[in-house]
Amino acid sequence: MFFGVWIGLRRGLGGIGAYFAEKFKTKSGTNIKTFSLLAMLVALLVIGIGGKYLGLTAFLLISPIWGVAGVLIWERFTHK
Repeated sequence: MFFGVWIGLRRGLGGIGAYFAEKFKTKSGTNIKTFSLLAMLVALLVIGIGGKYLGLTAFLLISPIWGVAGVLIWERFTHK
């Protein structure tokens, strides 16, 4: 049961990030992608070093960031 809740949270947060990705598209794309990469690296470092609940929280914070970055990167490769 908890796996379904966890996956639902991740997908929901990723969807929220993807929804707001259009607003970030008008801003400097390089800055957003750099911020996304750094935020994901810091969150992965926290997951590796932190405790169980801190790591789970950091993992959930990656989801909306990945939603934004995924849309911006996908758009970059499909619209040449």
